[in-house]
Amino acid sequence: MSTTTIARADISPAPAEKVTQIKKIISAPKKTAKKAESAAALVEKALSLPPPAGGPPPALPQTIVLIITRFGNGMGSVESAPLGIDCGSVCRHSFARETEVALTAHPMAGSQFFGWSAPCSGAGLCRVTLAGATTISARFEREEAVALKAPASGGAAPTNSASTNSPPVNQTATTNPVPANEPPPSSSPEPISFSNVNHLLLSEVLYDAAGADTGKEFVELYNPSGVSLDLADWTLGFVNASGAVSTLAKIGTKTGDTTTIASHGFFLVGLNAYAGALAADIVRSASLPNTAGTLQLKNKDGTIIDELIYGGALATGADIGASVERKAWQSGCSSALGSGAGNGCDNDLLTDFDIRVNPEPQSSVSAAE
Repeated sequence: MSTTTIARADISPAPAEKVTQIKKIISAPKKTAKKAESAAALVEKALSLPPPAGGPPPALPQTIVLIITRFGNGMGSVESAPLGIDCGSVCRHSFARETEVALTAHPMAGSQFFGWSAPCSGAGLCRVTLAGATTISARFEREEAVALKAPASGGAAPTNSASTNSPPVNQTATTNPVPANEPPPSSSPEPISFSNVNHLLLSEVLYDAAGADTGKEFVELYNPSGVSLDLADWTLGFVNASGAVSTLAKIGTKTGDTTTIASHGFFLVGLNAYAGALAADIVRSASLPNTAGTLQLKNKDGTIIDELIYGGALATGADIGASVERKAWQSGCSSALGSGAGNGCDNDLLTDFDIRVNPEPQSSVSAAE
């Protein structure tokens, strides 16, 4: 049998410095474990905290709406580059965010362009970068309402200036001193307050009468401008959901037709053999469809002056026999019912109209508003 002999020297105590080193090595994992445990506790605590007040910021919209309005007693249109605005007929368009849009004003014959509202100014090209919903107004005035200022020292008189204040050509200038305590008169006409636009408007429409529609359908027009308008050869048309176009009425083609709408006055087009208590200015046999579609008013050149998309959302909540009536404009849109302020609200929105349970059409013999 073999015997293992262990020398005494093999089991003698280690020196003091070696004992100290061994203690450090044994204790090190414990400290690391405590640090790891502490880090885990901090993570758990952070995850248990409520989210910051308000949550994350909302995402910015990718498209921005630009709205053009027109005012004054003249007439004109506004177009944009890139394409989208042609106001005229299309006065609201959505562009990609941060798009730079250039707006150009085109006064009609007999009118002058007076300038832009903020963020633009002056009467030149209007450039705006769309960072948020933007509304810009364009002012047009009739030439006969704009004073032409004679040059101070010879030369031709200006023909399209927004700051002129002398009588029209072929009239004699007179000097009227301004009292010391009164401000000088404005250098240009005050804008009208009957509408935020300056073109003829579809103001009230009854297209789905109670019971039979025969003898009850009508389209009322309102003129917010400061001048009477000749409506001869203007037309009312309808575009159905499939895009088919039909003519409902052409003004001035029948004996007895009224063809003029007064300033701030009304014009009544009777359809489907209209026989209401108030006589219409013209009566035609065509009927307004009860299904969704677009009613269009066009001038004699075929340009769309105003349109109304009815059925669907506009008819929601409307009783059969109710009409849709454009709101009044009094520094903002408000109900026209009993206001005596006309029907001049036009933002190209469904909210420009109210549902009128008791229709009340007006014609060229009705009082101006």
